Amino acid sequence: MRVVLIILILFCCCSLAISADDQTEQLSARVEQLVEQLRTDDRAERREVESALIELGPRALPFVPKPDRGQSMSQRVGLERVRQVLQRQKSAASLEESRFTLSGEMTVKKLLTEISRQTENQLDLSTIPAEVLGRTVDVDFKKTSFWDGIDWLEEELSLHYFALSQFELRTDVHEGITHTHQGPVRFEFLKPTSKKLIGNTDQILWRVPVRVYFEPRLRPLYLHWKGDAFQAVGLQGAENDSQEPVGLDPFNPDSSIELAAESDQGGLQTILDFVGPQDQKLEALKIQGSFELILAAGHEEVEFPLTESTQPAMKRVGPARIELIELKRTSVEVYDEDETQQKEVLRVVLDVLYSPQVLNAFESHRTWMFSDPIWIRTANGEEIRRDPLFKTLNQFPGEIEVAYDFDIPKEKQDGSTLLYQIPTLVTTLDLAVEPVLLSVQAEAVAD
Repeated sequence: MRVVLIILILFCCCSLAISADDQTEQLSARVEQLVEQLRTDDRAERREVESALIELGPRALPFVPKPDRGQSMSQRVGLERVRQVLQRQKSAASLEESRFTLSGEMTVKKLLTEISRQTENQLDLSTIPAEVLGRTVDVDFKKTSFWDGIDWLEEELSLHYFALSQFELRTDVHEGITHTHQGPVRFEFLKPTSKKLIGNTDQILWRVPVRVYFEPRLRPLYLHWKGDAFQAVGLQGAENDSQEPVGLDPFNPDSSIELAAESDQGGLQTILDFVGPQDQKLEALKIQGSFELILAAGHEEVEFPLTESTQPAMKRVGPARIELIELKRTSVEVYDEDETQQKEVLRVVLDVLYSPQVLNAFESHRTWMFSDPIWIRTANGEEIRRDPLFKTLNQFPGEIEVAYDFDIPKEKQDGSTLLYQIPTLVTTLDLAVEPVLLSVQAEAVAD
């Protein structure tokens, strides 16, 4: 009986393994079958096929071919509709907080490597001392959020996450920091400080420094909030003290603040200002409110093969059209301390147009499109980034024409590929900051 049971268990395990291995192939075959059915001339039948493709979810997107001229018109239209829906689904899913599952004994290095792999958030291990990376820890994480994992690392290993993907050793300076997070965003509050207001003997200014960190995989564009989006009260003793909280007003309630959130900044720093009565000493502040985060999500890459005979070309991906207008080698001036020199570069001129569906919620003056990543991958896999400076040739609402320069030798150009990464969704996340209690900086009121 025991032998039979063991055989049954092994059979089930093998079946599960085979099922897992075959899942991708089965999905690919199903998508291929449905794509072929899009050739039908029956409009109602085509819509049913499109619905069937969409029901497969974002995991089917890699297998849904991009529309091309080798397909029938009905097939191209259907594929475009399906890909746009799946791209939006994929983009929306990427806005959720990432999670990981991990248990057992392992080194800190292995732990961080696995967190990065499962959450797709790169972590810079070079900023952590070798003796810390080599330490063995016993963990039991089950669908733990990325920021909960970072909280655990800081507490257990005396580390502090201070910049994009980087850490530093925890010191006394970090003791006054309070963390909270909402979805894929982390808020770091420093102790409030007070300051006298010039010409105002009745009120005092309370300043609450805030740092906002995003999961490294995200591409934040702007952080926005209004002056009255946050509320605060002051406490003169413990939170459960019988004394009534002291109401604090926003310092500038009619203001509207917007910070550009470049991804390489590793977080944003700002200050929330409130005013309160000068004659009441406060030991803590309790604040709550909300930010709006405007971010790009669900990125897709567009590729243009590069040769000496490359011709103008246009490609569509999701909500955008990218047109390679010109490709030429040219000379530019390079300045150093002693002289000006000429350097040959490869100049790439692109025209990028986003559909109104992407831009309808945003003003035309926004410049986030200029930050879309662009690079060249040579035939041997080397990545060459563009020069920091670029030239804007034309700019319209939702459209830019830009010239980028690349320092790539002529002999490496042939066989290389130009890659342009665009978001398939630009959206707004409402980030609620739940009530957080902050101890006041223990120092005299500043002048």
